[in-house]
Amino acid sequence: MEDRDFRKRAKYLRRCKEAVWKRWTGEYVKGLRERHSLKNSGKSHTPSVGEVVLIKLDDKNRGKWKVGIVAELIKGRDGVVRGAKLRTETSHLERAVQQLYPLELSCDRPGDGDRDGPPPTELRIEAPVFRPSWDAAVAARLRMEDLAHDEQGD
Repeated sequence: MEDRDFRKRAKYLRRCKEAVWKRWTGEYVKGLRERHSLKNSGKSHTPSVGEVVLIKLDDKNRGKWKVGIVAELIKGRDGVVRGAKLRTETSHLERAVQQLYPLELSCDRPGDGDRDGPPPTELRIEAPVFRPSWDAAVAARLRMEDLAHDEQGD
């Protein structure tokens, strides 16, 4: 293949990625809040412990919002849930309920099998973090070592 073909392919793939990203941020993430408000008959959605949520940040780019798991609910003096303590990849946060966008996932919680309906989607918190760039770096280093070893042997 020629360089021109690679450039055309890279440009096409970049446009595809941008289109998917635009739909994700513009349709899906906005629809999450609407779906939960419709599901709860117009009442505000109260998150539950173990629920996976997007955490609204000041950054308008929704793609940079953090994903967190509700660890504990914070109730006001009147007993109404006002906020939540969240566990993210790198920290623990406290946020108001209005800043949480529930995803269609939840983590394992004790007693989930006792409830009616289908079990929630299972997430393994102890699962290893997916780091493809690190794996690629290790593979490249091993390949370079093999090449260097082959050149020394010649």
